[in-house]
Amino acid sequence: MHPLITRNSDFVLVFGVIGIILVMVIPLPAPVLDLLFAVNITVSLVTLLVVLYMLQPVDFSIFPSLLLVLTMFRLSLNVASTRVIL
Repeated sequence: MHPLITRNSDFVLVFGVIGIILVMVIPLPAPVLDLLFAVNITVSLVTLLVVLYMLQPVDFSIFPSLLLVLTMFRLSLNVASTRVIL
């Protein structure tokens, strides 16, 4: 990983959560929503594959936090897509 990201991993998480909230507030065009849905499905599949190939459960200790952030991201996408439809 990039040294800047590893040193400031807390800031990356904070900006990610702020981005999730902004997706719900700012109206996004349909192509951007399509791209974000594709990113969400890709990250979910990668997470599933990582979990399936783990030998020790302790190796993936970030799993509960990752599930929480991915669930928040999916919910924000659902809110944003509902806003586009209505």
